[in-house]
Amino acid sequence: MSELLRIFRKINVLAEHHYTNERSSHVEFLSDCHKALAKYFEEYFEDRFIFSALSFSKDDKLHYVDEATDNGYIFNKSYVKNWSELSGLFTKYIKEASDDEPQIISITKILLDKNNTAARKDLFFTCCANCKYENEILVTDSEEDTRVFEHQLGVFNEDKGSYYEANRTKLDKFYEVFSKGSYEQNQNLYDKYIWDYHELAHTYKTANDKPDFLLHFIKPSIAELDYGLLLSLATNRQLTTDELAFVNLILYRVVSQTATEKMKEAERLRTKTMFSLTTHSLKTHLNTTVIKEKNAFLDKLENDDELKEDFEKYLGKEVDTLFRLTEILSLVDKIRDRQKFIETGKDTNLLSESMVTYNLQEHLTQFNRRKNIERTEPDIKICSNATLESFTLPIKIYELYLGKDLIELFFNTILENIVIYGKVESNYRTLVIQNNTNEILFANNTKDKTILIDETNLTGNYRLFKKLLEDTNCGTLSIPSVTNYEFKITIGYEE
Repeated sequence: MSELLRIFRKINVLAEHHYTNERSSHVEFLSDCHKALAKYFEEYFEDRFIFSALSFSKDDKLHYVDEATDNGYIFNKSYVKNWSELSGLFTKYIKEASDDEPQIISITKILLDKNNTAARKDLFFTCCANCKYENEILVTDSEEDTRVFEHQLGVFNEDKGSYYEANRTKLDKFYEVFSKGSYEQNQNLYDKYIWDYHELAHTYKTANDKPDFLLHFIKPSIAELDYGLLLSLATNRQLTTDELAFVNLILYRVVSQTATEKMKEAERLRTKTMFSLTTHSLKTHLNTTVIKEKNAFLDKLENDDELKEDFEKYLGKEVDTLFRLTEILSLVDKIRDRQKFIETGKDTNLLSESMVTYNLQEHLTQFNRRKNIERTEPDIKICSNATLESFTLPIKIYELYLGKDLIELFFNTILENIVIYGKVESNYRTLVIQNNTNEILFANNTKDKTILIDETNLTGNYRLFKKLLEDTNCGTLSIPSVTNYEFKITIGYEE
């Protein structure tokens, strides 16, 4: 029982490791789970464990976890003397099943096909002197509902014709059970498959001086699951009812985690798709209606320069800014496609090949004017060890620097939060900007000692810039530990 608890804890740790990072794949999780399973079998079964493999079906194609290593099989190399020879046989069998003109059927694919009735069964190949699984394992309430199909390999014969003749009844029964629907192919493919595995069993027993060889194809019992796995487990003795139950429980734990994460992934994809469509629709609407109306209105003001200037200053620029925001959202939508992201960033001038020099003092003046039209709120002032009139953000996303509009949006985010959380001193809210090596700190004393700053409290586009930097591994955006009740945001980068 202690071994079982350890393997469950290990799977929990692996799930936490792989699925807290959106870029981790299900295959990586399954690969580590298979390694953990093999270690469990080695410790629990010791010399009785021969090999294991974990496989799954995706897009109607069969995949072995870690197929680049020993064809996806993990051998108990401490006890199996001829594991390399057995691996070579698997190489041959896999080729025979995957050729354009296959020589054998792929039972693994059949067992992973949820639309095939044979997929409802586990399959046990037994090659034993005096062993047979009991009815409590093989049969449930009715013969048609048999959970496990056991095929006894019998006596090996290198002459295939003689072997087929001697085992015809059993071979016919195997074909009857597994050749349903689209798998109702030439029976010779099934016969050759059985002979191959008998060859494997004979090769193992001869080299290792063992009387028995049992190969178990085990999968979680719900055939309708879209996220099925198949475990191939070879031992040199029978498994008890409890041992089979434990293996099924472990597989259920793995497949339930995979199913849960795939459902989350589908929901993220659905949300992302809706986000993309909404952003595109808004951008199209702005471009074809609002901006056209704005330009048409400006044309009518052609003879009134003062009114035209005021309109452009107070309203026209806001319309353009809104349109730029849709372009920024469209850029973020491409963040996982490096090439498209770079191309879009260049085309829209949201990203620049050279570092942009930005007049932060002018930005601050305009921000104070817009936020405080009636002059009833304290202005913000900046104290910095950098020159505000030629401020630079030496941050690269992939190969490019932030363009002017992204820099403006970033500073608006900082300033908007200073308005909300900043403490007024001498009729000003003061923003301290400290340029350090590979880091820029933005800080301000909070307005009272009850405010704790965290990401969920912030307004503006903090999370957007955090995503831009951290999803591309180009920098960090973080809130240091709260000390002295300061509002602090640190942006980190590499030169």
